[in-house]
Amino acid sequence: MPTQARIFAHPTAAARSDAALDWLRAHPPGVEVLVIGETLDGPHDLLLRGARAGSASMGWRRTTMSLLASELAVGPLFEAGLAVGGPLSRDAVVARAVMRLED
Repeated sequence: MPTQARIFAHPTAAARSDAALDWLRAHPPGVEVLVIGETLDGPHDLLLRGARAGSASMGWRRTTMSLLASELAVGPLFEAGLAVGGPLSRDAVVARAVMRLED
């Protein structure tokens, strides 16, 4: 069973990409997988490589930390009568969410 999250550090992009593809392939078909990148380009390329390799792609999703934070914040902000702000406020929300996860 694959781990829910994995951090892999290596000086070469090829090694990082191969490790990410191995992680992606370890998930059984139909399982929801969320790939988060600094931009959408990296996750897009990884999911494309996985699909081309014959892995199941149903349930795969790509996003960035900023987009994910905005998406998660929309409901609670709406209920509080607030709105999603710009990139700076989004980054602040992400930082706060990460800090709360560490607690």
